Amino acid sequence: MLCVWDINGDLPCMTHEFYGTELESTFIEEGIEEGVVYKTFFNNPEAFHLEKRLEILGTRGGIAAFQVSAISGLPEMTDKAYTLNQGHSVKTAIPLKAELLPDMEKTEIPVGTNLTPYQTDGKSFIDLKTETGGIIRLSIDVSGWPRMVNGMPEEECFEELLYAG
Repeated sequence: MLCVWDINGDLPCMTHEFYGTELESTFIEEGIEEGVVYKTFFNNPEAFHLEKRLEILGTRGGIAAFQVSAISGLPEMTDKAYTLNQGHSVKTAIPLKAELLPDMEKTEIPVGTNLTPYQTDGKSFIDLKTETGGIIRLSIDVSGWPRMVNGMPEEECFEELLYAG
């Protein structure tokens, strides 16, 4: 969980909690007699990375660049999409209409195609790598459960989606 604190008053006050989100940072080493202690190192509010748990076509982690908003003091994403870092593939259960990137050319993905989730904005699209190295885009809606892909429940579109409990 990432917590945002206001330290401008007499007492520090936590203002926001972001569940499933953590700082993605380099580590600094601090030597102690029993061994080495590693601590995360955060020193630039204008450029840092957050990792977020995303529940899209399974449980995945995504990393994106952020900055602290000068207005709200909250993290705001500066990348256009999260890069997904848990690469288990998904297999289509039905033919799916998609857009082939980068030209957004319309295409249809056949049943039984293995795709590897690559990036998402976490709200409206997910890009997936094909076995031949191409990248396709599907429309998603994560506002409810089940998650929707091209307007259909995702479990109708893909076989055996892997979600953590």
